[in-house]
Amino acid sequence: MNQKEDGVEYLLVDTTGVNDDAVAAGIAWLRDHDGGCILAPERQAMWNVLQARTDGDFKKIEGALSRYGISLAWKRRGVPRGARSLVVVYMDKTVDEEIRYGDFERVFLIPWTEGESDWFKTAYNPIIVTVDENGELAQDDCQPVYASVKDEVPESQDGILQFLAQEAAVYDNQMQWREYERFKADLMNYRSEWIQVDPELVFHRCAELGMSAKDADEISGMVKQLGEGRRFRPKGGFEEGFRH
Repeated sequence: MNQKEDGVEYLLVDTTGVNDDAVAAGIAWLRDHDGGCILAPERQAMWNVLQARTDGDFKKIEGALSRYGISLAWKRRGVPRGARSLVVVYMDKTVDEEIRYGDFERVFLIPWTEGESDWFKTAYNPIIVTVDENGELAQDDCQPVYASVKDEVPESQDGILQFLAQEAAVYDNQMQWREYERFKADLMNYRSEWIQVDPELVFHRCAELGMSAKDADEISGMVKQLGEGRRFRPKGGFEEGFRH
């Protein structure tokens, strides 16, 4: 199976909603890779994922998994350092930060909604897998062609998004306040251009350029707010934006 440019192997089961078969296959996949971590949104969600009915059930299952080197995590119990394999179960795009700052070699994604599945595909270009008759993950015969949305964004606006992504990459993929101020100025200075751009398209283009989910959300949110009539006030010294 292929690896993305960051060296991480991303797998995704292309379904939404409850998927007990994928969870079971993900656990088997972790065992085959000497353990790792299962990540869910919260503790109660983890109970549901593991089909635990009582706290006692949960502790027994957790103990059994730990013997294979598999740990459990949710938002208030972070992924342990050193985990190389991660199964992401029913998480939204906020998991992006966990993935980016972890040291994973492989990540298996089990989405809950269509929107989250689309985000994972845009951000990670995962290999689509299925659960075979033996309960194991297998690469699907039909793999999507991940087409860029670059040509759908006007050239001038795309140039700004590319610049923002490049600047964020310098700072461990975290956009700095200065770039936000310059972006505010560009939105106001070229308002007539930006209001023609679909915020959802901006979001996906930012993800495609490697920006974090947090920054992609912020940038596309500002474009949306502009279209709704908001006026941005950049700090002094940043009024000219990027194009001067």
